Amino acid sequence: NPQKNRHVTIGDTEYCFMPVPVKIWHGTADTTSLISFSEKLITAIKNANCHGELRKLTGAGHTINNEKTQNVFGTEVMLYFNRFRNQND
Repeated sequence: NPQKNRHVTIGDTEYCFMPVPVKIWHGTADTTSLISFSEKLITAIKNANCHGELRKLTGAGHTINNEKTQNVFGTEVMLYFNRFRNQND
């Protein structure tokens, strides 16, 4: 059933994924949240038969705090979600 939530375990934690597209933008210079967790999370999302993508922002830290990164992020958010816009109409 495509509307059913999916459960996946990463380490000792169980996650429940809803069948919606997920994209994570993660800075490669992030020292607050390790990029390896985002990689594991995207793998788990895919293993739950959900759509997931990881976009690594080279040199970016934990926050989107410069114009270049903001422009990339803003443009990609719109492009990403527009891909799924009319799938359930």
